[in-house]
Amino acid sequence: MRKIFTAFLFFILFVPQAFGQEPKPLKIESNGYPIFGEGYDFGDFSMQYPLGKTEVVVKGFHEKTPFFEVFKNQLLLRIEIVRKLDAVGGLQVEWNFFAEGTEPALLNPGGDQSRQELYMGMEYEPRPGLMINAGYGNLLNSPKYAPQSFKKANAKGSVSLGSKLKF
Repeated sequence: MRKIFTAFLFFILFVPQAFGQEPKPLKIESNGYPIFGEGYDFGDFSMQYPLGKTEVVVKGFHEKTPFFEVFKNQLLLRIEIVRKLDAVGGLQVEWNFFAEGTEPALLNPGGDQSRQELYMGMEYEPRPGLMINAGYGNLLNSPKYAPQSFKKANAKGSVSLGSKLKF
């Protein structure tokens, strides 16, 4: 993952200058969430680099509760289909930091430390500050643990539906 991130930074910073183009602005967002009580912590970040109607996107999400701690990272390509409707696809990697010590989360002792998925989805922005998304993650490896709310570590895919409201 570190090699992919390094290649992403190289692509953003040096390739446009090599072709005599002005570098485009890198859009960075970071969000904290309300405090829900002792032991709860949520946050995410997003970096977007525009390439015409296409964007290269790096996203991260951290979620911690007394029962689990998960960090999810995505390297995506976002392509505008029509105004405010985008197709996204790329690599999604998730780490569960409690998988070693919490018996219910440790479902496959011989598996990998991370869940690696090929992610495909759609994003729609009906109005500024509101994002609705749906996606499918196809499992690429054999992880030690199941994703949140799942009982099988070797489930071949997962469907996600979500929304994000900024105000």
